[in-house]
Amino acid sequence: MLFRSTGDVTLNVPNGNITATGNILGGALSIRANSTSTLNTAVTSLVANITGSGQTLTVREQADLGIVGLGVRTNNALFDLRLLDGSLNISGPINAIGGDVTLNVSQGGISGSGLVTGNALSVRASRTSSLTTSVNSVTGTLTGASQTLSISEANGLADRKSTRLNSSHSSV
Repeated sequence: MLFRSTGDVTLNVPNGNITATGNILGGALSIRANSTSTLNTAVTSLVANITGSGQTLTVREQADLGIVGLGVRTNNALFDLRLLDGSLNISGPINAIGGDVTLNVSQGGISGSGLVTGNALSVRASRTSSLTTSVNSVTGTLTGASQTLSISEANGLADRKSTRLNSSHSSV
């Protein structure tokens, strides 16, 4: 599937999944599906809701991306986001409701005030990153020299299961 738009894109599949082997190109992308969905995108922002319990969402984005509005929600399942280039701005919430969250921003950083909620959070970025979370554990890696990773945990991560940060400068 290759979908190209000069404007915003809305995909609503309330009783199925969305699988995009080609890129979805456009402005803001809004998706709703019941089942596991996998997307390759080149969009400016994302709002997503995967309603089925245990159904994952995987997004491979080409450049900068914003998580906006109602944010991203999965129901007791993994949200896996990988940016091939650019940075991630989280202004809307990411809520995996008991599932794990993976944020891999290989050529940029992560910023924004949106709350990341889930079981385990895995963060990988090359530039300074800052997140607000409510999770049970965090694994974080910064690949760029002299960069900073800051995690502001809403429920006191230091008193919970585990925190592992790999960076020249990190804080929880």
